[in-house]
Amino acid sequence: MPIAIRTVASKVRSYCSAQANNRKKIEEETLPNYNSSVFYPARIGEVLAPKYRVVDKLGFGAKSTV
Repeated sequence: MPIAIRTVASKVRSYCSAQANNRKKIEEETLPNYNSSVFYPARIGEVLAPKYRVVDKLGFGAKSTV
């Protein structure tokens, strides 16, 4: 008979449900927390090493654009 494993359930987390206006484009480099010495300014079409090409921007993260 298999041994049952007990786990402790994690607490319910709450998140902000407000959404950004997806139709308005934002230039992240103009935001107050942008620091050019921390971020790499990748550009669409740029080739990184011989095997990686930037093809699209997925979105804006907490600390970077992905």
